[in-house]
Amino acid sequence: MQSSSTILFVDCEGQPTQELSGILVSCKNFAIIDVFHAHAHVGRNDDDRWSRKNIHGLSLNFLEQFAFPSERELVCAFHVWKSRRQIDFCFANNPGKERKLLDLVISDLPLPVWKDRPTTAAHQLALSYKKNETPIGNQACTKDIHCAFNPIPPSSSTPSAHARREWGYHCSLYDCLELYFHLLMIK
Repeated sequence: MQSSSTILFVDCEGQPTQELSGILVSCKNFAIIDVFHAHAHVGRNDDDRWSRKNIHGLSLNFLEQFAFPSERELVCAFHVWKSRRQIDFCFANNPGKERKLLDLVISDLPLPVWKDRPTTAAHQLALSYKKNETPIGNQACTKDIHCAFNPIPPSSSTPSAHARREWGYHCSLYDCLELYFHLLMIK
């Protein structure tokens, strides 16, 4: 990677997508250059209800007030944001969904399996940012936005279930942040 090049980390949540984030980083000093974080209000189908409750927990009130009215408009806004930036490399964790949604070349940056994640520094640091609602660049996300999340019941005691319960709701912004920290720590 050249020192003037950039890396974009992307993640999305929901089916159809209701949350999309990108963190743009300089390869020269690995500083965050810019952040995209936005939402779409895509309706109330069965998958949306299940996904909102069990994965990302996005508030319908928040979506009705602040989100783009469709997944298509969310993706268009992302592409407008992206078009104004130089992007040389793009990464996501298991990027099949992001590749299809964004029609981009996105390399896989695999994170450890859930049961092993709590022992990684990248996960712990991203979790701390998420729990404290720490802004990333010019963006932050809050528990209020993800207030419909229903955590996995404590009766499940597998290491993977424990790790997922500790992580809580999936937020594309903090999921991107974990990817960023992961790359920093493996480079």
